[in-house]
Amino acid sequence: MIDKGKTRQILERLDGAAPSIVIAEELADIAEGTELTELVQYLLEHRFLTADIRSFDNEVTWAKITSRGRDYLTEDGGLTRELGVVTVKLHEDTLRQIFINRVNASDADATVKSKLVDQLKALPAEGLSKLAEKALEEGLRYMPHALQWLQTAQWS
Repeated sequence: MIDKGKTRQILERLDGAAPSIVIAEELADIAEGTELTELVQYLLEHRFLTADIRSFDNEVTWAKITSRGRDYLTEDGGLTRELGVVTVKLHEDTLRQIFINRVNASDADATVKSKLVDQLKALPAEGLSKLAEKALEEGLRYMPHALQWLQTAQWS
């Protein structure tokens, strides 16, 4: 079982020495031998550090923290967290077309559909944005149904 306290201590030690490498002897007060190798290997697999582990005796010789490891230590997650954010941008025309398609797919009378489509086409960008917000809020009211759908949806 990986000791998270020790992995954090290792990262903090490496962070304090950055950008230099830290030799295994400088980590001996945290862990030694097989335990140190397991902890370093774990952090290496998560790309929190780079290290040299000798193949003939499986001993760590040195380690160095990576930017990902440094970001892990920061409260805000650093650039790793920022780069992991997904921003969805829908252009005005795309958003407008989504609403128009939804109106056209509805069971409403053709004259009502036509009127709504004309209103959507005339709606300025700010109005379209507010409509999208309201549609999202309304959609989130049905979140339990959405979760059920997500579990059964075919993703291809």
